[in-house]
Amino acid sequence: MYLGDFDALILRNLPQIGFLSFWNEQIEEKVRGPSFNNTNTLFIAASIDGADSAWQHNEITRILSAADDSYRFKNALWHLSA
Repeated sequence: MYLGDFDALILRNLPQIGFLSFWNEQIEEKVRGPSFNNTNTLFIAASIDGADSAWQHNEITRILSAADDSYRFKNALWHLSA
């Protein structure tokens, strides 16, 4: 899947999501430097108002893994507070 397709997939399955951002290892490494731990990794920041952060993490990971299991997923922020 392409990076933009993940956005659409999550928004279709979790329409109540308030904030969603994805970036890949290239973008991450421009900011924080290279790391082998970033190989085949998507970084995710997401927030669903009123949702438990553990539930958010599990639900987003489940949806993404079902679509493309070749990536690892790292949470940047699963819950953003206002």
